[in-house]
Amino acid sequence: PNPPPPLRTPKSSSSATSYSSTSYEDELNFKVNENITDKEISAMSSTDREKSARILHQQGLSLIEAGDFKTAEKKLRLAVKYVDYYENILYTLSNLLYDQKKYAESIVFLKKSLVVDSANENAQLLIGANYMQLKKYDEAEEIFLSVSGRNSNSYEANFNLGLIYKNTGKLEMASSHFERAVEIKPNDVEANFEYGVALYKTGVKSR
Repeated sequence: PNPPPPLRTPKSSSSATSYSSTSYEDELNFKVNENITDKEISAMSSTDREKSARILHQQGLSLIEAGDFKTAEKKLRLAVKYVDYYENILYTLSNLLYDQKKYAESIVFLKKSLVVDSANENAQLLIGANYMQLKKYDEAEEIFLSVSGRNSNSYEANFNLGLIYKNTGKLEMASSHFERAVEIKPNDVEANFEYGVALYKTGVKSR
């Protein structure tokens, strides 16, 4: 059987450069130019560029909810052209690209968000998940070890490290991280299953 996919990460992240979605209500009459050139964008005021980006983001979120991922991606890519420093826009686009198996591109936009906030744990976790899907286990391991080193209570980091070590034949290390994941979320079905399998394969009794 195929190994379980890496865990998804939270859908949103708070930061100083995020914006309140309520501001969208005041911008409903603002017309976004979706056929604009890069040169025309650079000539716009920062206020108008930010308004355009916020509106496109809200439209993108609505399209994602409606299942129109292709149009949502187009609007979110344009939003990033208008403004490339809103973490929540970059993160929404990265999640959408991940869902569509565009893993390498997802990493590109996540790294942009880390330029804004290098401590954004959600972005780091999703970069790791993308690397896992690309089977770049060394890069994924580095990311998840970094997260777990700063936050030992990160379920996602520990569970995904367990998957990496399971997939690379390091069963004792896998067992250790699955055990930690179970400690963090005792009732999680996947973690308990993977931990049980790891214990069985290593011949170790449950601690």
